[in-house]
Amino acid sequence: MKRIDLLARLKAAEGNDLYKGKRIGSLSAYMSDEQLEKHIRDIEDRMHASRPRPE
Repeated sequence: MKRIDLLARLKAAEGNDLYKGKRIGSLSAYMSDEQLEKHIRDIEDRMHASRPRPE
């Protein structure tokens, strides 16, 4: 995945209520593409896990 696509996914995650007001992308400049992709995947997994489940 291209870095620009990874950064777009990171920006979208920053808009989520779980991460509102947090700078989750501040270290992205120091990460390799592989590290950044893993970081974003972990963030997205946490976002999906925090969703309320329908009853």
